[in-house]
Amino acid sequence: MPKGQNSKSTKVVRTTVAAKVSHTQAVATRRATLEDVAVRAFEIYQQEGRPEGRHLAHWVQAEAELGLR
Repeated sequence: MPKGQNSKSTKVVRTTVAAKVSHTQAVATRRATLEDVAVRAFEIYQQEGRPEGRHLAHWVQAEAELGLR
């Protein structure tokens, strides 16, 4: 294989890997959305046996678990 082709394919691989790492870091560091909080609050509600009138406590707990409080 000519030297130039190997260098070019190495550059493409490095660029692809760098893009994947950057995307992974962005996903890992993103802030929780309202949908994330709602999903977690509903999970807490279900885990507690679906009690009535505790929606605010579940929401606050979900925010805390997701690092928003």
